Amino acid sequence: MNAKEVLDYLATRLDEEDTLEGLTDWWIKSDKGKHAIDELEDTLNLMLAEGELEKIHVKKDIVVYKMKKRLNA
Repeated sequence: MNAKEVLDYLATRLDEEDTLEGLTDWWIKSDKGKHAIDELEDTLNLMLAEGELEKIHVKKDIVVYKMKKRLNA
């Protein structure tokens, strides 16, 4: 799973957010194995570093990801 695939998917779902596991299971529908989750997590971390995503702590142990709102988009 690469950043372009994630961006392409999320570009039409700007107001949606989900956990890493939810992204793997429902948004991306990739393999359910640990490797797929690790690969997606690496991609999400890269996208966070590049300012493309938001990481929101909704509870102590629950984090969700969503597209960062852009001005003049």
